[in-house]
Amino acid sequence: MSCFRRIVKTMLLLAAAVTLAVLPLHTVQADELLSSSVYIIDRDNEVLTGVSAGTSAARLVSCFENDPSGIKLYGRDNKAYTGNAVATGMKALLVVNNIQRDELQIIVHGDVNGDGRITITDYTKIRLHILSHQKLNGAFALAADVDKDGRVTLSDYTRVRLHILGLKHINPDKLPLAGCVIGIDPGHQRHANNELEPIAPGSSTKKKKVSSGTQGRFTRVPEYVVVLKVGLKLKTQLEELGATVIMTRETHDVNISNVERALMMNKANVDCWLRVHINGNNDPKVYGMSVLVPAKGCMNTKDASVQQKSTALGQILVDCAAAESGAKNLGIKPRSDQTGFNWSSVPVCNIEMGYMTNEKEDRLIITDVYQDKIIAGLVKGFLEYFSE
Repeated sequence: MSCFRRIVKTMLLLAAAVTLAVLPLHTVQADELLSSSVYIIDRDNEVLTGVSAGTSAARLVSCFENDPSGIKLYGRDNKAYTGNAVATGMKALLVVNNIQRDELQIIVHGDVNGDGRITITDYTKIRLHILSHQKLNGAFALAADVDKDGRVTLSDYTRVRLHILGLKHINPDKLPLAGCVIGIDPGHQRHANNELEPIAPGSSTKKKKVSSGTQGRFTRVPEYVVVLKVGLKLKTQLEELGATVIMTRETHDVNISNVERALMMNKANVDCWLRVHINGNNDPKVYGMSVLVPAKGCMNTKDASVQQKSTALGQILVDCAAAESGAKNLGIKPRSDQTGFNWSSVPVCNIEMGYMTNEKEDRLIITDVYQDKIIAGLVKGFLEYFSE
């Protein structure tokens, strides 16, 4: 090859290299990044914080705003995580179209040794670090900084010790429902109370204090059993997000009328409350999820905004719960014949999670998997309601 031809070839190669160098890089889209309204994402350090000790893998995934099917969890051994509680040092990955788009390291404050729990081992490690006997680095140093002041000090050691003793719990960085007071009324009870009470203050129309509720046509499981199970699980998840939760009942062996349940919520001055029920129908083909809301003018208050808030809450909850569970969304239905609505002076709605007279929904509603989907939707709904 002549000298001239070699020079020309070299120039062409250089030109190609320059062209490649100035080609625009792939721009990261918002849906290619992990996103959460529950946890804090620190992009400077590529870590996820605000995770409580004992948080399950399923719970962690449900708190992301991304498609759950694209979120993968890996342990410190870089193997897919199949355990229960997530731990410091684990990774959350976002996979879109079989391509990894994002990765965050998980920090559980107080879990210094990365086992997903807060135990004597953790405060021992903090103590050794303070005494310069054992150095904590990376994610584990961040987990040890419980008071989040950028240092690992005696303050952090003390907080972990108090947590273990049950005297003062370590709270996550961000509690989106902190300050919110939410009521949950798992409908019915073990035994119905057929005595009558006024359907509204001063009304001559009366209804049973507590009806027996429905029962699975195919499973034979009573409604009162399922709704309490759902109510208690929902309580736990709302409290994890900082809410104060007021329950009308936590056992089957009570005798609390619908008037008394409403007055309980009024007295607690809850921001809102949810009545948890399951439907029934003579037609076994009828199915779907709905939320009942107070009809205009029927509540125990002259403040029209309370009814409006009830309607808004009901719409958000049914949309989120139906979307998360895959249930048929029957929307909201205004009612003026509900004692619980008519005696309430605070925002309220009533979810009918499905029909126990429909074989498919009857068999689904008694399973933990389906209940957890409904609960995940309700939690998202409350987060949306209180963020507006």
